[in-house]
Amino acid sequence: MRAHLLNALLAVVFSVLIWSAVGAQLSETKEVDVDYIVMVPPDVTVTYLGKHAAGELRVPIKVEVRGPREVIGRLAPGDVQARRTFSHENTFLREALAAGGTRTLELGSSDVFVTRPNVEVVSARPSPLEIAFSQVGEWETRLLNPQLLGAPAPGYRVASVEVRPHRVWVRGPASIRDRQPGPYEVEAVDVTGERVPAGKRTNELSLPRAVRTPLGVTCDTKVQVVVTIVPEPEVRELLFPVRVLLSHQRGAGAAVEPLAVSVEPRPPVHEWSWPIPLRGAAADLDALSQRLDQERRSPGSVRSLPVAYVRFDSVKDLPAGTVDDLDVLVVGLPDGVAVEVGSLRKFPIRTRSP
Repeated sequence: MRAHLLNALLAVVFSVLIWSAVGAQLSETKEVDVDYIVMVPPDVTVTYLGKHAAGELRVPIKVEVRGPREVIGRLAPGDVQARRTFSHENTFLREALAAGGTRTLELGSSDVFVTRPNVEVVSARPSPLEIAFSQVGEWETRLLNPQLLGAPAPGYRVASVEVRPHRVWVRGPASIRDRQPGPYEVEAVDVTGERVPAGKRTNELSLPRAVRTPLGVTCDTKVQVVVTIVPEPEVRELLFPVRVLLSHQRGAGAAVEPLAVSVEPRPPVHEWSWPIPLRGAAADLDALSQRLDQERRSPGSVRSLPVAYVRFDSVKDLPAGTVDDLDVLVVGLPDGVAVEVGSLRKFPIRTRSP
């Protein structure tokens, strides 16, 4: 009885071993994702579905393989490979470069292979591939000013934008050079909140930026975008003391020659002062306003103060009782501040007997 049981047990064990051996040899198929590597010389670019590369391009393909179940189940990345190498001696590449455009590339049996034994390649797709080859070239192109993002702080503005250098050499497929030779833009610049530091008249930002080239074109030149920020000018009227100077005596403090008549402001003006419209940065106008206020409170206390004056080229010949409106001129204004001429009014005067 025991002998029969032992024989039955051995039969079961041998059956399992036999079926395991048979199962290991059973054929199985599997689809794997593979990069099909297209190798070309360094001076050639290859393009597939809008993707450009020089020297080497990886095209994703799917490869179906078949082999023993045990081997197929243990396939690792890199066990299935696909590549084709083209040299300048290759007839297909020479004809492709000469003709231009897209070429049909069939995946040959030697292009796809498996490093593990007893595994065969069933199919690869997509095939054929529509691939373009192009000779690499260099050309010089002009650069466009970048887009400015945001805005400077209130009271400031962008005075100028400059790209240095404004022309660069780029490298890429001749096919792109023929279609899109330039000019090319530069990466955008953010000027949000920029202002001029205290004590300075301008703020010159020098920012490194990349050139935005078409896909497949490279630019090795480092460019700088120089953005100049300046105060936003405003127009403001400041009250100036008005002096009377002869045409040949225009400097501050020059003596007035004796006149045959007395000259005085005409009502409603009763003092020798006049509002002068000035254009300039708020900080400059504030500083000038403070100096003028100090001069009014303490005459002669402010040195190098701008002078507003009226001149009489022939005032000595004016008879008493003359009523006139005279041009007001201003000299000595600080840099960045100017008279808003279109808004400047004439000063009303009259002459009387002395």
